[in-house]
Amino acid sequence: AFGFVDDTNLVSWGNSAAENCQRLTAAHDRCIAWAKRHGATFAPEKYQLMHFTRK
Repeated sequence: AFGFVDDTNLVSWGNSAAENCQRLTAAHDRCIAWAKRHGATFAPEKYQLMHFTRK
């Protein structure tokens, strides 16, 4: 079986950009592991990042 994952969003918030990057990396790693277990793929060339700050 083969599948494609579409319209996935990862959200993180924290005290610093570095903390958010660490959290997003961990979440992405879990998504990749899930995809491997379920025969799905992501399209990294379509990834987008939106960074919001209060500063």
